[in-house]
Amino acid sequence: MKIKKINLLKYGPLEDIKIDNLNNFNLIYGNNEEGKTLLLEALIKFFIRKKTHRNLIDKLERVEESPEGFVYIKNENEEIKYPEDNTFLEDYNLTMEDFNNIFLIRDSDLRIKEDKYYIDFTNKLVGLKTEKIEKIKENIRDIGNLTDNYTKIASTKNNNQLGSRVEKAKKYIEIVDETIKYLKEKDYDKLVKEKVELKNKLNNKRNTLKNLEDAKKRIKYEKSQKLVNDLKNINEKIDSYRKITNDKHQRLKNIERDLENKKVELKDRNTKIKSQQERLDNIKEELNSSLEKKQSLEEDEPYYNELKNRFENIETQTLELNKIKNKKNKIEDVYDEKEKVYRQLKKKKEKIDTSSQLIYRLEEIYPELDLVSDKIKTGRKASVLTFILSMMILVILGFYPSIYLKAALGIFSFLFLLSGIISGSYLYKSSKYKKIYKRVKVLLKKVAGKSVDKENILSVIDNIKNDFEDAKIEYEKKLREKNRIQDKYDSLMEEINNSKKEIEKLKIKLGSTDKKDKLLKELKNFRNEFNLMNRKVDKLKAEINTIEKNIKEYEREKIDIEKKIRELTFEKQNILGIEGVSSISEYKNKLEEKFGYIESAKDRVKELNYILNEDINFDIDKVKEIIEYFKKSLRKLDKYKNKAERFRYTEKKYQDIKNDIESYTEEISEIKENIEKYEEKLNRIEIKINDEIFRDAEEHYYTETIADLEKIKNELKNFVERWEKRFEESVLTIELINELKKEETKKVSELFGKETDAAKYFKKITNHRYDEIIFDSKNASIKVKKSTGKLLEPYQLSGGTLDQLYLSIRLAMGSKIFNEKKGFYLFDDPFVKSDINRLKKQLEILFDLAEEGFQFLYFTAKKEVLDCVSNSNRKLNKIYKINGE
Repeated sequence: MKIKKINLLKYGPLEDIKIDNLNNFNLIYGNNEEGKTLLLEALIKFFIRKKTHRNLIDKLERVEESPEGFVYIKNENEEIKYPEDNTFLEDYNLTMEDFNNIFLIRDSDLRIKEDKYYIDFTNKLVGLKTEKIEKIKENIRDIGNLTDNYTKIASTKNNNQLGSRVEKAKKYIEIVDETIKYLKEKDYDKLVKEKVELKNKLNNKRNTLKNLEDAKKRIKYEKSQKLVNDLKNINEKIDSYRKITNDKHQRLKNIERDLENKKVELKDRNTKIKSQQERLDNIKEELNSSLEKKQSLEEDEPYYNELKNRFENIETQTLELNKIKNKKNKIEDVYDEKEKVYRQLKKKKEKIDTSSQLIYRLEEIYPELDLVSDKIKTGRKASVLTFILSMMILVILGFYPSIYLKAALGIFSFLFLLSGIISGSYLYKSSKYKKIYKRVKVLLKKVAGKSVDKENILSVIDNIKNDFEDAKIEYEKKLREKNRIQDKYDSLMEEINNSKKEIEKLKIKLGSTDKKDKLLKELKNFRNEFNLMNRKVDKLKAEINTIEKNIKEYEREKIDIEKKIRELTFEKQNILGIEGVSSISEYKNKLEEKFGYIESAKDRVKELNYILNEDINFDIDKVKEIIEYFKKSLRKLDKYKNKAERFRYTEKKYQDIKNDIESYTEEISEIKENIEKYEEKLNRIEIKINDEIFRDAEEHYYTETIADLEKIKNELKNFVERWEKRFEESVLTIELINELKKEETKKVSELFGKETDAAKYFKKITNHRYDEIIFDSKNASIKVKKSTGKLLEPYQLSGGTLDQLYLSIRLAMGSKIFNEKKGFYLFDDPFVKSDINRLKKQLEILFDLAEEGFQFLYFTAKKEVLDCVSNSNRKLNKIYKINGE
């Protein structure tokens, strides 16, 4: 059973991928994200097809749609194409769990996902029903209410502690049997019979007493009904006087009193209005006179105000003028001093400027003055030296022919003459420079007033120029300041003169020729008089306003009083007219009649409270509600209005029957005391049996008589026998099932055992280090046996050995599914966590298995795997590369 060909038309980004003639070991290689994993997913979906099955495989839905294409499986001479009508799982009766645990290895995990899977898989192969057998056992255990070890009846919450109840029932059978014997010895039934007879007599007396009580209540009903009817009639008469009230009577008296008071108030308001109006007229005349005088004063007020302002301005300006004048004098003094300095320096500068050509010449020669002096000295020295050398040479040449003497004499004469000319030129220049220097020095002494020499002559000239410029700046600054103060002084003087002219004009307008002091005094008197007049006018206006408000208020009060008088008169006539009376005395008589009916109603309510044992407070406004309340109370007695009509109630007869009832009750109590000690025990038995044993029963079991105890004993026996019989039958059935299960589970050895395919593969892959794979049917788990005979659990194996174990089991299970034929396996990087040496060993195992006939489709992105397969030189190995395009 091998995959022959894969043809993927489209799946996500993958298109037109064809892999033909697949061999036994097929390496499908590609870099990450190039489609290798998508190709594996498409292949799985070809086999599975159903989405419900796909969801059982992790990370299988990276692309939602189904792949387009097919895969061919070769089984002997037959080729099967998937997907077709059936799926791979349906054709071989496999589950998704089978596919995961046998044919697919992903994420470097070769483990079988559940140990219980071995039993399920074996059941499927050999037709075992071990799981169903276990379910049948569980059902039988539940039906028989057995414990987990099947030794006794279980006591659980679900069965209401049945086991405990059965054991208690056995004990209560003995207790009830002993109690029956004990009660028979004590004549318990005879005492119970006497008690029953006395209870019957007591019940008869109580019935008679009840009839007498009914007769009493019937009489109470009849009396109460008559009183209620009387109360209803009285209330109807009270209703006819409903509008005649004590409040209205009192209101009529208050109206009479208020009318008299309002008439007095009206007269008072008329008097006040007249008085205020007269006073208002007088004040208005006085106000008119004051306003005329005020108007005259107001005409002169602007002139007086302006006159005052002018005087104040002149005073302020005069003070300011004096300040400016003082400042002006100080500035003029400083200015004069600065002007004097400036004039002096200006004369000095003018002298220097007059000799500017000479000073300029001095500035040019001044640097050469010392140089010329030095050169004159040097020329003199050179002339002397030339003369000495000439003499010495002439002496020396005296010993030689005369031609040499003449030549030498001519040369030295020329040199001496040249030296003299140079010295002479420097002497002339020096003499000329000294004259210039002397003239400048004399000039500077006159200007600067001190002697100068070569070292400070130029600095003195610069100082004179600088002092002049500084003095000029200070002089010009003070000149500007002096002119500014003078302008301010002239401006203020002009303002003072203007103010004086305006004062003269105002004096003409006011018709006054007085001097300033007298004018100011007159101005003060005018201001006082004007203020007094203003206050007087304001006061008169305020007083007029107050009087007018008072008059308005009195007028409003008068209107209100007149309105109130009309309202009171109307209210009085309305009250009297509605009640049909013409005077207050007649209204009073009707009110007294009403009070008489109310007292009668109170008496009826009082009697009804006594008869019906009620506590209703009388309220004239709620008589109807009171009547309804008593009617409602009477309805409780309605059932007695026709009862016990043959009985005539008397207090004596009622008391005699009560005495008989007390006598019978005492006798019953005596008997009850005798049997109470038995009843207490019986009650305990009754409570315990009903609560602990028959808690699920619909019927309640009583223990009042010995016959009741006999019935309970029989029920307890039936309860125990029924559940013990069911227990025995359930235990027997489970024993038979366990025998059957032992026979069935032995068949699992067809998959695991020393001579099985799984053990052979494991032995070969591990180089005979392990001999056998053993299945523990009790724990549904596997163990392995080493060649030394030592047994190991899977968790005790190394990672590599554990992978080899599960690979052997997967190979064996695959062969079982395909009827001992070797099948295909899909590996998605199963050894991704292995180092290179371990990887080579694991791949060599797969190569060997491929040569035995197994087929592997190995998907990887690891270069090491590609290198190992490429270098293997195995004939059955093929390599396919996926490029994702």
